[in-house]
Amino acid sequence: ATAARLVEASAALGRPRAELPSPLDAKAVFRMYEEGDPAAVAVVDETCRRLAQLILNITRVVDVPLVFLSGGMALARDSLLDGVQHHLQALRWKLPLESRLELRLASMGPHAGVVG
Repeated sequence: ATAARLVEASAALGRPRAELPSPLDAKAVFRMYEEGDPAAVAVVDETCRRLAQLILNITRVVDVPLVFLSGGMALARDSLLDGVQHHLQALRWKLPLESRLELRLASMGPHAGVVG
């Protein structure tokens, strides 16, 4: 989904699909993000904002103190973690329960969901 959004954002900036890396996966998107590509920066920021919203909505219903991020995007490590943390801070209601929420990357990387 992140790669598809990058294709759309790049097209909106006038960049043809042929100029994007192949394969275009989460790793390539985050590499472009770290290089400062405007389309990738917009897509990663939106992805981190949506993840932060999802995490906050879930933790407001289910009181969990720790959330792990995994999957292909988790390979971005600090770029993903920092972006989600930034949006978590901006979106929090400043409630005591939300202040103890911890966010980590799964040590199994993209295989965490399969391993369990």
